[in-house]
Amino acid sequence: MKFLFTILIIALNILFLQTLKAESLQDPEGAYGFGGFDLGYAISYENDDEIDDRDGFQFNALGGFAYYSKSFVFDLGAGWFYNQVSSDDVTITTKSPMGFVAARYRFNSDISIGPKFLVITNNDNSLSDEDEGKNSVGYGGISFAYEFKKFKINKLRLVADVIHDLSLNDRDVILSTIGLQYAIPFSDRHIQIKEKVVTKEKIVYRPYIKIIGKDRVRATFDAGTGLYFATDSDEANFHMQVYLERLGYFLSQYPKEYRRILISGHTDDRGSYDYNLDLSNRRALTVQRILRSHKVAPRRMSAKGYSWTRRAIKKTDPRSRAKNRRVELEFTGVKRVNFFKKALSLVNGYRANPYK
Repeated sequence: MKFLFTILIIALNILFLQTLKAESLQDPEGAYGFGGFDLGYAISYENDDEIDDRDGFQFNALGGFAYYSKSFVFDLGAGWFYNQVSSDDVTITTKSPMGFVAARYRFNSDISIGPKFLVITNNDNSLSDEDEGKNSVGYGGISFAYEFKKFKINKLRLVADVIHDLSLNDRDVILSTIGLQYAIPFSDRHIQIKEKVVTKEKIVYRPYIKIIGKDRVRATFDAGTGLYFATDSDEANFHMQVYLERLGYFLSQYPKEYRRILISGHTDDRGSYDYNLDLSNRRALTVQRILRSHKVAPRRMSAKGYSWTRRAIKKTDPRSRAKNRRVELEFTGVKRVNFFKKALSLVNGYRANPYK
């Protein structure tokens, strides 16, 4: 069993490294410090048939550093390892410092999974009732993480691990844990800084507004307007949130001035199509959700992401990419396009009737 588990860990690492080659050029999201704890179940299978199997309680207190890229999250940390396993005739308590490393592939902004390695050392670490010295014991296994969306900058992670010993000769030890970790970025504005405006236009905190037909008006949100999404995020920045809230108020007061809103999300050229399709969809849905929360009828809105397939500018310099990271609102069935365009320009400064 231990041999098969070791082969599995090696295979996972090979798969991870192959995937890393294709994804390593994507922009980083940043470095975090984190702390937390794990609770779980420990079981020890003795190779000696005369000795009963033992199981019991597992606890880890831990902290360390995490680095997020668009496709991976890397953890490096240390902590305190404690468990207590027992059978009918004996109870074994293990207490030891530990170190660990994990590398998980991010399927989306919420879920990641990948290999994890852990070493315990220095104190009664063999999970045995015999004195076998102070040698280190290595473990390897699978780590799964789910990140809650409640926090915009900090991260709250639910982490589940299943690991197996890699270096004990007389027994097999399996540890299954689940726990919470809270992560804080080294700079609480490092995400927003990456998306700073790289255009020369004066920021007026309103979208670019254009009449595109006899009854159609389009509003474009990108870095040049000051209304944008942080890099690799579906959270609208403060100014965009304020504008959309006031826009929702206006639209709810004048529902007869337009028929529908088509919300489209777009990204720049970096990263895979599927990853950016999910990101662009989530950004469009965020805009729809804000407008809906301010009384805009859901039946009059539709939201769709287009990944990088509809770039406004084909160039790949920073200014062009900032233009391509955008969300567009296309209003159809507009009765008075010139007045409506003016209203969208003024809505950020007025809560009352912007037509006046």
